[in-house]
Amino acid sequence: MKASVEMSRVVKGLEEQINSFERRKLHDLKSVLLDFVTIELRFHTKAFELLTKAHQDIVSIDEFKDLSYIMYKCS
Repeated sequence: MKASVEMSRVVKGLEEQINSFERRKLHDLKSVLLDFVTIELRFHTKAFELLTKAHQDIVSIDEFKDLSYIMYKCS
């Protein structure tokens, strides 16, 4: 009977260690994934800002004015 009680205690201790390990693992994984997503969002936000500025600059090009300037310089 004593061995059975000891075995139950050991099994319970192992189960607690496994549960603790799994909780820490999930917490760490969640933390890593959140950090990754945050970094990616910052990167893509900056890229979006730069592409928006480039788009605005391209849209603002006055083709007629630039062509007129080139023709004036060439004559």
